[in-house]
Order: sequence, then structure tokens, then C-alpha cells
Amino acid sequence: MKNVRVLAVIVLSVLTVCSSAATLTDNFNNGISSANWKTFQADAAGAPWTISAGTGAVEISKPADNDSSTMYQNATAGFLSNFAIEGNFSVSIDFDLRTFPLAPAYGWNEAQFKVITEQGGEFYSLRYTNNVDQRAEAFCNVSPYVINSTGNSTMLGKLKITRQGNTMSAFIDNGTVETLLGQKSSQLFLGKTIIQLLVANVWDYPGPRPNTALDVRFDNFTVTAGSITIPEPMTMFLFGLGGLLLRRKK
Repeated sequence: MKNVRVLAVIVLSVLTVCSSAATLTDNFNNGISSANWKTFQADAAGAPWTISAGTGAVEISKPADNDSSTMYQNATAGFLSNFAIEGNFSVSIDFDLRTFPLAPAYGWNEAQFKVITEQGGEFYSLRYTNNVDQRAEAFCNVSPYVINSTGNSTMLGKLKITRQGNTMSAFIDNGTVETLLGQKSSQLFLGKTIIQLLVANVWDYPGPRPNTALDVRFDNFTVTAGSITIPEPMTMFLFGLGGLLLRRKK
């Protein structure tokens, strides 16, 4: 009964239910809630990530590095939801790309907003840079993967993902205009879904990853869904296996 009582406290503290929909908001003013999120990071030697909150946003940052031992590995940091959402939903997060340079040669610098379903589906709304320009993208793990990639220099705005039935849609908002980046339908997009936010130096053949400094802030997370629950531990583990995988251009 102890676990049941604890779960009830968690759910009541983060959910607002009205009109058959559940809503969760998090402004991170009191840090990163361990009830809502778990953090992760893969550091470059001598250039560890810093994940901090409590000043009105989550800051994920790293200095530039010269770590040759991890130049063909991804340097990543972010956080993954402890809760799952079901039914039709809308999820959004504000972003502030304080330090977000072009990749020097190969690979990408990325700020990802991603949902992962229990069916194995993954769908992203993201900002990234290659070695040419700043871009925004709708991406998924269902071929042809890159739904749409477009030049976009929004440094302060909002990323959003919605689901209607089995159709996912990705949006970016520059503070004035919300733009549809792309949408995709798949049976893999059904079922319980968790949320991941991630910042990364990502390598790509023939190599190596960008070694630039990055500083990205996330704030004002909002989700409205049919329901929001805390899944069983094993279910969360299986979600997490997908959640830590990075996208690959195909």
C-alpha cells in the first residue's frame, strides 16, 4: 500500500484533469522534478555536460572539447519523462539556443524534442546545425525518416508535437508564427508515449562529431493528453532503451 499512496501523491501533484483531458505543466522553477523526469549524459573527456535548473529554465551545456577518444561517439545530455501519455495529445517546450554554432565539418549539433511510443515509434521536432546552416526538422524512425528539413534560424521559440489517432505532427514557433514542420502516420505511433529532451554533438560518417560548446535552455513544458500515468518500472525501462537512441540521417 505504501507504493500506491506515493503514486497517488505524484499524480495529484502534477496533473490537472478537465473535460476528459489531463494536463501537466512544468516551469522548472524548483529544479528538475525527480517525480517527472530522469536525466542522463554521455560526456566528452575534460568537457562534461552540466544539467541545471531552478532559475526558470533547464540549462544543458558543455564546453568545447578536444577529446579524440570520443570523436566517433555522440556527446549527449538530456532528460526523459517518468510519466507516459495516452490518446490524442499536444506537447510543447520553449527553447533558447544560447550557444548553438554550426558543426565545423561533419555531424550535427542538435536540440531534440522527441516522443517515444510503447510500439517502438519515435517522432521528433528539432533544431539542428550542419556545417552549412541552421535548420529545423521533422524526423521519425519510420522510413523515409526525414519528413522535412528546412533552413530555420529560430534561436528563441517553441517546439511542439501533436498526435491525432496514429498521425504525429511536428511544429516550430518563433514567437510570432507557428510553422508545421511535417507529419507522418504509422501504427507504431500508437499507445503509451514518453517524452525526451536532448542536446547533442552527433557524429556522422566519415566522422568525427562536432566538438563545439553548446548551451541550450528548455522551459515551460506543457502536455495535454487523454491521460497521463506513471508506468510500471519495467515498462519505463523498455521505453528508455529507445529513448537514448539518437536519430540517424538516411
